[in-house]
Amino acid sequence: MVAEGSGLVAERPVDGIEVYLHVGPRLGITWYEGGAWQSGITRPGCAVVVRNSAFSQRLWDGESRFVRVGLSRTTVEDDDDLAKAVPAGCHLIERDLFLHLGRLIGHELEKPFFEGDLLAETAVAAVLARFAAGHQRDLSDGELRTAIEYMLDNTDFPIRIAELAQFVGRSPFAFARGFKRATGLTPYQFSLRLRIERAKTLLRASGHDSARIAVTMGFHDESHFSRTFKRLVGSSPSRWRRVARGDRND
Repeated sequence: MVAEGSGLVAERPVDGIEVYLHVGPRLGITWYEGGAWQSGITRPGCAVVVRNSAFSQRLWDGESRFVRVGLSRTTVEDDDDLAKAVPAGCHLIERDLFLHLGRLIGHELEKPFFEGDLLAETAVAAVLARFAAGHQRDLSDGELRTAIEYMLDNTDFPIRIAELAQFVGRSPFAFARGFKRATGLTPYQFSLRLRIERAKTLLRASGHDSARIAVTMGFHDESHFSRTFKRLVGSSPSRWRRVARGDRND
């Protein structure tokens, strides 16, 4: 479950794991654990991880903005790597990456149709990887090759980490960590780059306009495709096409 919110969140037990990516102003939090109230400070770039516990509750004190990604208790218990790695309680972690991921997910949530499932799963994996010491096993060459081939065969829509992990026979948590260590990119980043490379092939070899290519490659609309293309390639799709085709008028 992915949601965006702001302001005060009433205290309640957390079932499973909830990851809060803090993208708003500095904020004080309190939570009940081990028979006593605990407190801490979060700021943009912080992630708050809450693992299910009979005593684990939290209260956000003040106005702020955050993105919440939740994993059910069943999902956690079915993933042996995840269940072992993340202890019960409330944990504060800070990295600039979390702020970036939170803002990206927030941007996706503002669209009529949410397309950020792989992005949200990548964000959770990035946060929870901080707990992974002692629970790491790299992907084999065969597993990595299978995952990449699957991505290559399915560049026309966003792929979910759970789908990729199931295809290679690993848990989502272990797959996401192993993939990042093997390639230097998260599954989301890698999949996005494959889609852009496929889009470049279509721009060079077909007569399709950018709007049609955007739909073909699974982007929400032409604007979303153009922004992503320019960010990764450094040029707009139309200009890149003219240069790639050797248009001397560019």
